[in-house]
Amino acid sequence: MFPNKSENDLMRHLQNSHGDINSAISSILSDDEITQVTVINVVEEESSKYPDSNEGIAYPLNTVQMPAHAACSMYRRNIIKRGELQLCEPPDVTFVGEEGIDAKGLTKELAYMIVKGLREGNKGYMLFEGQANHMLPIHCEEHVQSKLFVYAGQLIAFAFLHGHIGFPGMSRALAKYIVSRDLKDAVPHICIQDIPDINTRLLVKEIENAETKEKLEELYLRDEMQNLLAQAGFTTEFLSPTNKDRAIQDILVHTIFKSRREEIEGLREGMDALHLLDFLRVSEVSIPKVFPLDSEITFSATDVINAVKHDEGSSLSGHQHMVIGWFIQCIKMLQKDENDAVTDDTATGEGSELQSAPSLKEFVLFIFGQPVLHMEIKVKFTNGYFPDPDSCFGIVSLPLMHTNYDNFCKAMNVAINSQHVGYGRG
Repeated sequence: MFPNKSENDLMRHLQNSHGDINSAISSILSDDEITQVTVINVVEEESSKYPDSNEGIAYPLNTVQMPAHAACSMYRRNIIKRGELQLCEPPDVTFVGEEGIDAKGLTKELAYMIVKGLREGNKGYMLFEGQANHMLPIHCEEHVQSKLFVYAGQLIAFAFLHGHIGFPGMSRALAKYIVSRDLKDAVPHICIQDIPDINTRLLVKEIENAETKEKLEELYLRDEMQNLLAQAGFTTEFLSPTNKDRAIQDILVHTIFKSRREEIEGLREGMDALHLLDFLRVSEVSIPKVFPLDSEITFSATDVINAVKHDEGSSLSGHQHMVIGWFIQCIKMLQKDENDAVTDDTATGEGSELQSAPSLKEFVLFIFGQPVLHMEIKVKFTNGYFPDPDSCFGIVSLPLMHTNYDNFCKAMNVAINSQHVGYGRG
C-alpha cells in the first residue's frame, strides 16, 4: 500500500498507534514527510545518474559512411571535450619506481595493461571465459553485485578512448548484442565455439550430428540433455530432425546472452559512462576497432619492416646504413609467437634467456607500449649500448657502438626481453 515508506517507518507508525491499524494508516496518510514520487521524477532521477546520450554530444549524419579510423578520431575529440566525467579527461600516467614523462606513451602502455588484465584475469579475479575470439563475461552473481562488470565496461571505454586499443578476443556476436541490444543483430554471428563450457558444447554437437528421429529421441531422454533444453526454454516438444536447428539456436541464445543478462548489462552501463555505445550505434564500422578479433590485430615481419622509416640519402654515414640493415635483419629473425622459444646458440650462462629471440609482439610492445602496429617506426641513433625506445612517438634509437651484427642483435634481444613491459619511457 505504501511502496515509498520503509519497513521501519511503517513499524514506527504502528507502534505510535498502539497496534491500531486504522489509526496507523491515518497517521501515514497525514504524515508531512510523505512525498508523491511521479513517474517523471523517477525518470529524471535515474537519467541524472547516467547522462542523456544525446545531451552535449552529436555525430554528423555522415558518420555511418566514415572510415573507422576517421570515425574513431571524431568520437575521441567529441567525448574529451565534454570533460564532466573524470574518465573523459586525458590521464597523466607515472609508473612508480620508473622514470618517464607521459606524452601518450605511458598512457598507451597502461591501456594495454588494463586490457590484458581484463582478458586474462588479475589477482584471482576472472571476468571473462572462453577461447580466443569467442570470449564471454563469466556468469557470477558476486561479480554482478560488486559491479565488477560496470567497472570493466568503464575500463574498456577508457582504454579505447585514451590508449587507442580495443578489447580483443570477445565473441563478435556478443559485441553486436552489447551495442545494438537486439538479438536479431547478434544471432547471425553466434556459433558453437561461443559456448565456453565444453560439456554443453559436446551436447550441442551431438544434437547437430544426430540425423534420425530415433537418435534424437534417444538424446532427448538423457537427463543432462533435458536439463539443458529446459534451461533454454525448449520444453514443449520432443527433439526431431525438423526442429533440432531451432533447439540448437535456443541453447546458444540462452548460453551466450540470456544466462549472462546482468553481466552484459553491467558492461553496457560502464561503457555508456563514456558514451562509447552511442558512438558505435552510429558507426558500426568501428565495432571491430573496439572489439577486434585476434586475427584483426596480427602483423608479420614484413608489416613491421614496411613500417620502419629513416632518413634517406647522404645524410647517413656508412655505419648508420649498416646498423639499419642489422635492425631489419633482427626483425626478420623474431618469433611470430612468444610461446615458441628460439634461443641464441652462442648465449650461455646466467642471463642467456635475455639473449633469446623475442617475439614480434614483444618487439612492437617495446616500441609503442602496446602490441598494435598503428604508426610508423621512426629510426634514430644513439651512442649507447642498447636501443632506446620513445613509445610516445614511435621512435627507436639504435646503438652505434657495435662493430658486428651478432653483438648488435644480442643487445636488441636483451633490451626487448627485459623492457617490453614496464620500461617506463614516455
